[in-house]
Amino acid sequence: MKAFWMFTPWLPYWLNAGHLLGRCEFLNGMELVRARPVDGEFVRNELPMLRIEFAAEDFDPDCFDWNGFTLVSEKMRQAMALGPPDIQYFDVDSSRAAPLPRSKRYQIMHVPVTEDVSDPERSEYSLRHRPEGVELFGAPDAVAFRPDAAPAHEIFYDRFFKVFFCTDEFALRVLRAGCTGVRFLDPIDLRGWNRFRTLRGLEESEWDPKRKTFRNKLIRELP
Repeated sequence: MKAFWMFTPWLPYWLNAGHLLGRCEFLNGMELVRARPVDGEFVRNELPMLRIEFAAEDFDPDCFDWNGFTLVSEKMRQAMALGPPDIQYFDVDSSRAAPLPRSKRYQIMHVPVTEDVSDPERSEYSLRHRPEGVELFGAPDAVAFRPDAAPAHEIFYDRFFKVFFCTDEFALRVLRAGCTGVRFLDPIDLRGWNRFRTLRGLEESEWDPKRKTFRNKLIRELP
């Protein structure tokens, strides 16, 4: 059976809590929020161009999240190597940025495809219906996939759990390119979001109380 990972933007722990605060300003952010596209569906019209002013001259992750939007660098787009049937990108105006963040050529990444490969009956999750009674929200704790799962896309929106999963091949391309700001979480154990795919294999992040930092340990080697 194919291996899948949960795709998520991820910055170091010391940046994660308000990592954008004071480092960049989204000049027309609310305009973009009002035009938010539907995950897993193609956007038929252009989105308003997001205008960002970077205050931090050293801001350079290849992937980061803002208000539910995922922004990716040119380097990461090349590593993902996806075509128009698989992904959509929308321009960002970063002309007010310092040279380093401007050189990243950020664009908004939108996953327009949905796959039905998870197996809710064998998964562990806590999801609730929104007040309207239609859309589910919450978070899975452990996701199982159907044994015959064979998605047509390398990164996709899961129909049931409403998160993004990707194939191992996709994850390895991004990891081998050395892209930063993204993590490929192990869907088998999502409780702490601390087990993830690396070039070495499956690793787990744990807190080191003496050094007061997180350290990674190898759980299982993967090809």
